[in-house]
Amino acid sequence: MTSKPAKARLPMLAAALLCFAAGSLYAWSSMIPALLVRYDVGVQQAGQVFSFAIVAFSLAVLLFPYLPAPMKSSRAAAAAGVLAAISLVLATVAPGFDLFLLFYSLGFGAMSGIIYIQTVELAAKSSAPAVLTPLMVAAFGLGGVVFGPTIRALVALNWQLAALLPVALALIVAAALVFAFPAHEQAASTATNRDTAPIIAPPRAGHVALLWTIFAFGSGTGLMVLGLASAIIEDRGAATALSATVLAVIALGNTGGRLSVSLLGQWLPPIIIAGLSPILAAIGLLTLIISPNVYAGGIGLTLVALSYGLMASAMPVLTRALTSTLTFGHTFALVFTAWGVAGLLSPWLAGTSFDATGSFTAALYFALASSLIALVTIAAFARFPRAVRAG
Repeated sequence: MTSKPAKARLPMLAAALLCFAAGSLYAWSSMIPALLVRYDVGVQQAGQVFSFAIVAFSLAVLLFPYLPAPMKSSRAAAAAGVLAAISLVLATVAPGFDLFLLFYSLGFGAMSGIIYIQTVELAAKSSAPAVLTPLMVAAFGLGGVVFGPTIRALVALNWQLAALLPVALALIVAAALVFAFPAHEQAASTATNRDTAPIIAPPRAGHVALLWTIFAFGSGTGLMVLGLASAIIEDRGAATALSATVLAVIALGNTGGRLSVSLLGQWLPPIIIAGLSPILAAIGLLTLIISPNVYAGGIGLTLVALSYGLMASAMPVLTRALTSTLTFGHTFALVFTAWGVAGLLSPWLAGTSFDATGSFTAALYFALASSLIALVTIAAFARFPRAVRAG
């Protein structure tokens, strides 16, 4: 017989699996070769697909707090999973690039955003938000670990856009499990009195503005790498097999960074963890700039992905430290728009720069400047009282 603690974990595990499937959005760069062949477009348009998907994702997160209560549950997230799967199937048969952009970027991107914010808020409302929130964020990143090399290998086997079908299947399976084990009501009932009351005073506009700036400049570098990783590494001469391996390692770095926040959070305040992110990104970018070697490129890209994983998990934890469970959704949705802006501009500008110059060098220098701005902003934020920083 299944024990009660095990049964209590099933809803969270099902939600994490759904978040994992939605995280295949991070595997986008694996589809670039298929897109270039199918629609005869350039790297700029390939970056545009990821950029628009990030915008749709961010708008879904921003609008989530304003949805009616019945639409804010794990089963609603499961419904979004079904719609995401349908969008991917339609994308595989899209006759033109514009329709592909509609189904993949707007359809799948928006549904992934709904899944992400629903599952992250579920973790934030649990009895252990500092541990479960970064774990849920890590589940999203893990989707890139699994689906990145898988999609790239299927594209190489001439599946082309049909390489998205395994993702659609994973979304359907995960959605079915969430329907079977709904988690929203369970999470709400286990929240403690301390969780339902504000931990500190509502965050000031200045605090939120600094968080927004940190997330915008701190995530832009990682989003550029995740959106164009295959193009960057193959531009250095990597064959398909090496490219797929690098994509897997990059995704592991992203996920490892996300998971490490749960561990580091036991000893370090989230603002310190966030501060490690731009430092690692700068080291990775300098490695890419200094050495044209394909293996050095893989190391540099992995360091950037690791730094992005740290930032992605540290930001919701840091936001949670400023809010209660009642205000987390609204505050984090606002802060998360920074991720959307970075996701729109970073891959798009990097692709445009490559098409114009034939090199990613200018984009790498821009990313380095972005990381330094994030580090300076984190230092400014660290001047606030200990209660804000400690989480």
